[in-house]
Amino acid sequence: MAGIGFRLERLLRGDSYRGLIQAYLYSALVSTGPWLLSILSLVLVGVLTSHSLFAGQQTLRLFRCVLVYSYAGTLVLSALVQMGTTRFIADRLYVNDKKALAPCFQFVVVIVLVLGAVAAGLFHAFAGLSFSAGLAGVVLFQSLTLVWLGMIFLSAAKDYMAIVRAFLLGYTVSLFGAVIGAWQTMPSVKDARLGNVLDMGNVAAMLWGFAIGQVLLAVLLAVRIRVEFPSNRASDGVVRHHWRAMPYLVLVGLFFNAGIWVDKIVFWVGRGEPLAGWFRTAPEYDPAIFVAYLSIVPAMALFMIRIETAFYKHYTAFYTAITRGGDLAAIRREKVALVNALRLSAMRLLKLQGTFTIAALLLANPIARALGFDLQLVPTMRVCFLAAFSQVMLLILLIFLLYFDWQREAAVVSAVFLVLNALLTLLSFGLPSSYYGFGYLAACLVALVVGLTVFQRRVDGLEFETFTKQPMRA
Repeated sequence: MAGIGFRLERLLRGDSYRGLIQAYLYSALVSTGPWLLSILSLVLVGVLTSHSLFAGQQTLRLFRCVLVYSYAGTLVLSALVQMGTTRFIADRLYVNDKKALAPCFQFVVVIVLVLGAVAAGLFHAFAGLSFSAGLAGVVLFQSLTLVWLGMIFLSAAKDYMAIVRAFLLGYTVSLFGAVIGAWQTMPSVKDARLGNVLDMGNVAAMLWGFAIGQVLLAVLLAVRIRVEFPSNRASDGVVRHHWRAMPYLVLVGLFFNAGIWVDKIVFWVGRGEPLAGWFRTAPEYDPAIFVAYLSIVPAMALFMIRIETAFYKHYTAFYTAITRGGDLAAIRREKVALVNALRLSAMRLLKLQGTFTIAALLLANPIARALGFDLQLVPTMRVCFLAAFSQVMLLILLIFLLYFDWQREAAVVSAVFLVLNALLTLLSFGLPSSYYGFGYLAACLVALVVGLTVFQRRVDGLEFETFTKQPMRA
């Protein structure tokens, strides 16, 4: 995301509070926009449909559950191409070959939409929803997949405000579409609201309403990609060769994103309450973890606008000293500056996000009351706040590993996170509910320690490795 980060950084140069607020607001929206707006939409759907003329609580719970499953499935599926596509975009922009981006977008869209149609089609065929609701679920799944793919390419876009406007419009349509779909027309169901009657017709209508907004958003992002990166190429052999040359990037994206969701899946299967068919929810865990994710928005915004941009300047300076024939002393000076920049960025991130996380820990009780949560959920919320903090640090570490092209190490760290999160979450079922989330926290911390150890070892020998990896010439 350094491309947008540099453009947002210009807003800070005016030394005004307005520029500061704008920069961090745009950074938060671009880096976490889909996630923030989706959570906000779900909250607003619940608020706006609280009247007795709208769908009952059981119907709303199933609607939210289908959405969460769709987000989980699409994020894991798009992760298969996420890291590889990001690397391809960076490589092409480095050689100023912007015309290769549109063919790459077409290539990954075809692959992921075919896989998504098969996965979502099979899932919804047996998931226990009505035909209309299942079809809406497939459309929603495909449109969300396109949104994730579009954001990968638009991380290099110039017009970041167009991205913000597209998300606001798409999610506004989704919100009102879902609210309209929740309108009750059957008096018998309306009167039975307090009995938590599940109306599959309303579920289908809400899903279609929400999906329409996501389809609109996907189209707007696709159009934005064509505008930002015009190309007359129908296909490009460089794209196919790139994917064959970098298999570890597929594993990094898959393992990390699956690791993010595996603890939720384990809870849904092992401790979940059935809603309909395959759809289950974990009220003892889900609310805590999704609120915890909101607490790391400051870290994501800071990383985009400050940390990654500062690191990138020293990163390019180090490799420029090598490629332009700098002597060993100059190369080592640039390396020291690079390492110092990393340490300074880490301290800045720990201070900012640490402050927000500590505040969240202290205010866990008032937050739970304000959101209407059972106070028994507070211990789990506190654990999840710490786990989310650890996860965002792990994500940033993985990004730095990939900057240096240490793909195998990043894949190993991601695999450690995935496996430990699944196993430790499962083991936590034998403990009181106040310990829920400790498996997720422990997995993040262990993976973070492993990653930092590997990163430090590789950075220590960075000059030697950089030169010895060059091809020999006679």
